[in-house]
Amino acid sequence: SLRVESGTRQLALLRLSTSGKAAAWLNGSAAERTDAGPGAAWLVDLQPGSNDVLLRFEGAGSASLSVQAASRIDLRL
Repeated sequence: SLRVESGTRQLALLRLSTSGKAAAWLNGSAAERTDAGPGAAWLVDLQPGSNDVLLRFEGAGSASLSVQAASRIDLRL
């Protein structure tokens, strides 16, 4: 799991590059997948403070994650 700290409520784009199926949850609720290019992507509504992100993906090999937001965020593993 991953913790995303946000100073304000804001939308963020989570993008996961992987060869298999993927799913994401934000603060215990399933995130809605969006069609935002290659790989899997989710537009999530970050709340002020700590946000818990859980990612599940299938497939062998490596995966990479990017998080884009308008205001500063901090990521913690």
